[in-house]
Amino acid sequence: MCGDQVDVLWKKELRDSEGHDAAARFSVIEGTPDAPGRGIRGLIEIAYNANLTAVYHEAFHYAQEILFTEDERARLDRDFQPGTELHER
Repeated sequence: MCGDQVDVLWKKELRDSEGHDAAARFSVIEGTPDAPGRGIRGLIEIAYNANLTAVYHEAFHYAQEILFTEDERARLDRDFQPGTELHER
């Protein structure tokens, strides 16, 4: 779904930054000229017991951060902010 610029890793256990159990998470990989990350720009980690909703959610974060333009991200932020019709659906 996301192409060849993202790695997907399955893990027995996954924790968020506060140490709580997590179903999945997305991280941006910052490459440098010395360590370009093999062209990989994102990492999606998925716990073995995660449901597909979590996988789709993290794939969307990848698309939003890596594939969308700055204008597209700004529009999403604006259209889905609290108090808007789309936020309430």
